Amino acid sequence: MTRVIAWPPVHPSSAGWTVSSPIASSRSLITGSRYVTASQRRRTVATVSVGGAEGDYGGYMEALKRLLRGGASLVRMRSYAMLHGDLPPAATRQADVLSWRTGSEPLSWRTGSEPLFWLTGAQLFGVISTSSGLPALLISGLPPSALCGRVGEFVTVYPDIVGAAETRMLTQQLISAADGTATAIVDEAFTGSGRVDVGAPETAVFEPVDIPSVTRSAGTNFFYDWTFSQVFADEVGGFEEYDPWG
Repeated sequence: MTRVIAWPPVHPSSAGWTVSSPIASSRSLITGSRYVTASQRRRTVATVSVGGAEGDYGGYMEALKRLLRGGASLVRMRSYAMLHGDLPPAATRQADVLSWRTGSEPLSWRTGSEPLFWLTGAQLFGVISTSSGLPALLISGLPPSALCGRVGEFVTVYPDIVGAAETRMLTQQLISAADGTATAIVDEAFTGSGRVDVGAPETAVFEPVDIPSVTRSAGTNFFYDWTFSQVFADEVGGFEEYDPWG
C-alpha cells in the first residue's frame, strides 16, 4: 500500500486538468496505411500554481513537499472547473452522502444485511445508453426543461451508491426534457448504471513530476508551480488515504 496525502486546503492561482494518451503509430511501406495502438494507459495530468504569499499557502506547500517524501508518497487532487460563466446549481444535480456519528464514533445504518446510506440534494439515476452510436447515459431526476450540464463538465456514476465510481466528460450540453430526463453524451462508455452526480469534480491520485523550489522575496508574491501525473492503485499495491490537515 502506498500512502496518499490529501491536497491541502489551498486554492491555486491557475490550474490545468487534462489527459495524456500516448500512442504508437506506424505506416505500411506498401499501402501507406496508418496503424495506431495505445502505447501506455491514458493518464490525467494536473498542473497547479499556488501563490505562497496568501495566508498560510506557502506553509501548506512546504508541508506538502515534506509529506510527499520526494514522491515516495502520492497526493489526491480534485479537478478545477475549466469553464467560464455560470454553471447550473449543484443542489439540482448532485447529492452528498450524510455521515452519522454517535459521540465521536461513526454510526452505520443497515437495512437487513445491506448498508443503508442517507443522501441530501438531487438524487439522480443513470442507465447506460447510446445516442447515434455515441456512448451515453440516460439520467432521470433532473430539473425539467433545463440546462443541467455544460460541455467539459463531468458525469460520475456510483454503481454502489458510494465508493468506487466512474467519471466521464460531457461532449454535448446536457438539457433535460419536461419529465426531468436527459441523455448525457460522454467521451467514453460507462460500464455500470447507478446513482449519478453531474458537474462534480473529477478526482485522481498523482505523483509529482516537478517539485517546485521557491525563494521568497519580501513584498512580492511567490509561486509554487506543480506538475502531476496520475498513478493507478494497481501500480502501487493499493492506496492508503491520509489527511494531515485537520
